[in-house]
Amino acid sequence: MMAVDRDVAMRDQLTGLGAAQAGALEIGAAVTLAFRVAPDDPTERKVEGCIVRIEPNHDDGGGTWPHRMAIEFLQPMPEIDSLLFGEVLGISANEIVPVAVLGAVCVAAIVVMYRPLLLSSVMPELGEARGVRAYRIEICFLLVVALATSMALPVVGALLIFSLMIGPPAAARSVTARPMLAMALSVVLALVTVWVAIAASYVSNWPIGFYVGTIAALCYAAGRAWTALRSRRLRRIQASALPPATPTASAVA
Repeated sequence: MMAVDRDVAMRDQLTGLGAAQAGALEIGAAVTLAFRVAPDDPTERKVEGCIVRIEPNHDDGGGTWPHRMAIEFLQPMPEIDSLLFGEVLGISANEIVPVAVLGAVCVAAIVVMYRPLLLSSVMPELGEARGVRAYRIEICFLLVVALATSMALPVVGALLIFSLMIGPPAAARSVTARPMLAMALSVVLALVTVWVAIAASYVSNWPIGFYVGTIAALCYAAGRAWTALRSRRLRRIQASALPPATPTASAVA
């Protein structure tokens, strides 16, 4: 039996907790996994694997899952790969309409709560004084993030959502402090990241996810470098604008 403890990691390994006899669990032992990609999926998938790591599960005090183990799959699983890394070029026409609707809902929600969200984020005390409940805004914003995540999951996968939702906004925030400009710049950077990743993947035959993560990291690094250069330039301008120091009477004497 297997209970998933972490999602599929590199080299098609699934880390989980084993509830089997201690004598049957050893490194190199062959196992058969049965799982469903979605909870409501009637199709059960079976895949062969072997144990590559095993250790006692000290987090389970009740003894239900006494072992923690990592299993390497011996055959490819496109269902898991598409769930983790997405299918940018494999989206069907039936999925376009729900994604467009969710995107419109997210944009409309941000437009509606833009001012209270900005106020509660920048000056929460002033927002509370003006009647803006921070916890309500936070819950609404988390719902928008959840909708955006569910919208992007079939396209970019679970592992690349972090790159697209964190990298471009962080880079835009490093370049400018104006909220509207930062939002627009983050959208542009995200679009450029995806399209450049698709083009680079087509030319080099490498995975799109690799380029998405790399380009997002480069955008953030470029934003931080721009911030450092701008701060250094401002310090030089301020230092040159200061009047020269005049000698005091004690120094003259």
